[in-house]
Amino acid sequence: MYEKKHTIFILIDMSGHRKIKNIKIDSRVHKLLKEYCQTHGLKMFQFVEKLIKEKCLVKKDIYGDY
Repeated sequence: MYEKKHTIFILIDMSGHRKIKNIKIDSRVHKLLKEYCQTHGLKMFQFVEKLIKEKCLVKKDIYGDY
């Protein structure tokens, strides 16, 4: 059976201005995210952006290399 998916809008910084991109997630994950953000007083898009940046950005080593 078809499951309803929720769409989260993510703001992406591209050359000085921000564009909106969509990410599709399962409705159960959306509910979990929404409840967590409401409990902790967070905006959903800001929380998701922060997680993506923390997990996906390549960190430089002590010499400044990737």
